[in-house]
Amino acid sequence: HGYSIATNAPYLATDIRLPGYPFFLAFAFSINGSQWSVILLNSLLGAVSTLFVWLISQGLHLTRPRALWTTGIAALFISTASITGVAQSENLSIPAVLAFVFFVLIRPPRSRVGLFVGGSALAWLVALTRDELVVFAVLVAAVAAHRAKMRALGSIALVLCFLIGSGAWVLRNEVQVHRTEYVDSVMTDQVLVASMNGNLESALYNRAGYLITQPTISPVARSDYQRQVDAYVKQTLF
Repeated sequence: HGYSIATNAPYLATDIRLPGYPFFLAFAFSINGSQWSVILLNSLLGAVSTLFVWLISQGLHLTRPRALWTTGIAALFISTASITGVAQSENLSIPAVLAFVFFVLIRPPRSRVGLFVGGSALAWLVALTRDELVVFAVLVAAVAAHRAKMRALGSIALVLCFLIGSGAWVLRNEVQVHRTEYVDSVMTDQVLVASMNGNLESALYNRAGYLITQPTISPVARSDYQRQVDAYVKQTLF
C-alpha cells in the first residue's frame, strides 16, 4: 500500500522515517514475520560492521595487534550489541557509513566512473538511513573529489550525484506528502528534545510519539508542537 505507517485504509504516505532501513526490514519480514527476522538481520549487519572495521584498520596500516584489538572492541561493543533485537536504523547506518568510508576514502575505485557509480550508491544508502548523514555524504564527496584531483566542475558533479537519492526522496515527499521536507518536522523536533537531556520519557518527547501514530497530523498540531519544542530548547540552553 505504499510507504505508510497506517494499518488500515486509506494508506496515507508518510515521511516519518527514511526508507533505507525499512527496506531491509521488509526483506527480512518477507522471509519470516517474527521478531527473530529482525534479530537475524541486525546480527548480520553487525557482523558486516565488524568486517569493515577490520578492513579499515588494514587500510590505515595499523599494526596487526591494534587492528585485532580494534575489531574485537567493535564486535563486543555493548552499545551496538544491545540494539540488535530492536528495529532501529542505527543497525544499518553503522555498516553503511563504514562501507561508504572504506570504498570511497580508504580504498577508492581506480576509475572515476567507479567512484561516481559505486560512491553514489553507497551515499544514497547512507543518506536514506539517517537524515543527518546527508551532510556526511557531502563532506565525503568533497574529500573524494579533492583526492581524485577533480576540477571544480567535476567536484560539484560528484556532490550532486551523491545527493540524487536524497533529492528523489524530497521530491517524493512533495508529491505524496505535499510538504517539501526530508523527514517529518515532528521527528526532527522529537530528536531535538531528546538531545537536550537524553530523556526519552519526557512528556514533550512522548507527545511526538503520540502525534506520529495518528493517521494525519494537522498543520495546527505540527506548528503547536514546534513552538513547544522551541520554547523548551531556549529554556534549557539559556
